[in-house]
Amino acid sequence: KMTVLSDQIWFLVTGVGITLTTQALAYQGAADKLSMLPVWWAYIGMYLSGVWFDYWSPSPSSTAAPTTSSQSKEMTIRGAQSNEQEIVIIDAGVLKPSTHEEATHDAGVGAKTLAGVAMMDCFANALSIYALGVAGSGTYQVCYSSILVCTALLSRLVLGKRQTGTQWLAIVWVTAGLVVSTLGAHHQSRADNVRDNSGLFGVFLTLFATFVYACQYVTYEYLLSGSGAKPPPKRVMCKYLGTFGGLYTTLYIALYTVPHWTELVEVPVALKNGDPTTIAIVYVLLLINIIGHNVTYFRLVDSTGVVAIGVLQALRAVSVFAFSAVFYCHLQESQCLTPFKGLSAALVISGVLFYSYATGLADEHAKAAAHDS
Repeated sequence: KMTVLSDQIWFLVTGVGITLTTQALAYQGAADKLSMLPVWWAYIGMYLSGVWFDYWSPSPSSTAAPTTSSQSKEMTIRGAQSNEQEIVIIDAGVLKPSTHEEATHDAGVGAKTLAGVAMMDCFANALSIYALGVAGSGTYQVCYSSILVCTALLSRLVLGKRQTGTQWLAIVWVTAGLVVSTLGAHHQSRADNVRDNSGLFGVFLTLFATFVYACQYVTYEYLLSGSGAKPPPKRVMCKYLGTFGGLYTTLYIALYTVPHWTELVEVPVALKNGDPTTIAIVYVLLLINIIGHNVTYFRLVDSTGVVAIGVLQALRAVSVFAFSAVFYCHLQESQCLTPFKGLSAALVISGVLFYSYATGLADEHAKAAAHDS
């Protein structure tokens, strides 16, 4: 129990740390949306997460107990019903948790599939960096919390997955919160003619990045369902996506960022009065948070399930929202707390909690049906 509790605390702390440190880099001028440096750093963390599993986590195939046919059926139903997903900007290493950890890589997804998924992931992460800079970490995290319901809607349209009535109610609930967030951003922008509609644009940009992430998850699952393949073990997933994503971003940095280093890195840092020592420290903290968040996420998927993770994600959104208002309001107006933003955060976060609860109920019903059959 203490191990689970420590994983939950570390998952929450590192999740908040990822968003806040990335925002801090932006305020130091060290996270330009076209440089791709934070995204490249994310894939380094993803690969190291896979290395962590290699050296400090035993192989599931060698330690797992034999699985009975009824247990296998239960796992299959649970995997089909669960919509919990987790990839954030910088949580790039976490892609669709696998309930088939006993599967070998040879029987699972091929390298070409993971290479394609990694390319979509690079695009989604680049969008997220841009959205975070425009919207601010508080608004970004609240809007990104809608990833659960966005994935559920796409899964219904593309994969034909059904949602329960309670889940649909939660989806409407979260949607209402997102509508309020756009109203709040528009109201704030009208009150300040200088900033134009940057707040509103930040909300829509974040929602678009969230949509791209959801498309990535559903595309990956569609490829699996079409081929009958099983997801690779988590260590293979992290290392493969970290490798492919790292290669893509390294190629981009070599061909574009390095030739434009002055305008993409040196000038923004100078304009923001950024300190090189502070930037280096924050990047190290970001890497630690990325590794810790990815590792604890996979551990919690195995030990607590999607409902508990949904609660932690809601707590993460609340924490980022609050800390961003306290630490960054004086630097960026969209970080400041307003009545509209408070109401939006309350609706979205409570809706995500409600959806997680509804998903837990659906999983329990699926388990009961599996046992009865």
